[in-house]
Amino acid sequence: MFVNEISDSTVWAVAYDYFFSNSVKEADNEGFRHLISRHNYPEQQFKQNIYGLGWSPLGDGLAAHLSLEGISLEHAEELGLIRFENGKPHDAFQNRIIFPLRNVQGEVVGFSGLRAIRVEQPIYLNRCSGDRSSALFGLDVAMPFIRDLGFAEILEFPDAVIDEYFCGRRNAVSFPSRSFMRSADREEYVRAIKSITDKVVLKYHSDHLGNATAEQDKKLLESAGITVDIELIE
Repeated sequence: MFVNEISDSTVWAVAYDYFFSNSVKEADNEGFRHLISRHNYPEQQFKQNIYGLGWSPLGDGLAAHLSLEGISLEHAEELGLIRFENGKPHDAFQNRIIFPLRNVQGEVVGFSGLRAIRVEQPIYLNRCSGDRSSALFGLDVAMPFIRDLGFAEILEFPDAVIDEYFCGRRNAVSFPSRSFMRSADREEYVRAIKSITDKVVLKYHSDHLGNATAEQDKKLLESAGITVDIELIE
């Protein structure tokens, strides 16, 4: 069933309900076990799921869920949630931990999906729509701490935000990946950061790419009047 009036934001919200419900039903899923083991997270605290992570299992459950909710699968395909092969719909985020990307109003505007196992797929799969510059992970959790501390930490990847949280640093956010600040929409990303704070710490990896990216992003942010410090991490 195709419903013209359904907005992108509604499709994201319905998809997020599906992913989040999976994480509640399958709190011991393969993806969460992978994150807990890889990062040595405190298991019980992690499973409180303060960031509202979701889980996308193998199979095409999202396609079925969207259809039941009256969402056009062609619309979902446009947003990158569904792909068609030989006329059949398949979930794009299969076997991935889902990091919800939110705008400053707290609405889900996209997802970053981290693969749960090492297969020949991108480590992160990123999909978002509308004003992509506002697609930040962790913003809803970090905002009160950013206000209190007067600055934000910007990380390269969503899972690094959770690392910071468990180390007691709760003013951290991230774009879906380090490539987002290199995109054609980078000026909009800078405006999004400026709307949140006028002081940031870029915490990027100390490899060659992380170092070069940090310096480029520093210049870009400073050109908008944002005070920037760089902290390279191992």
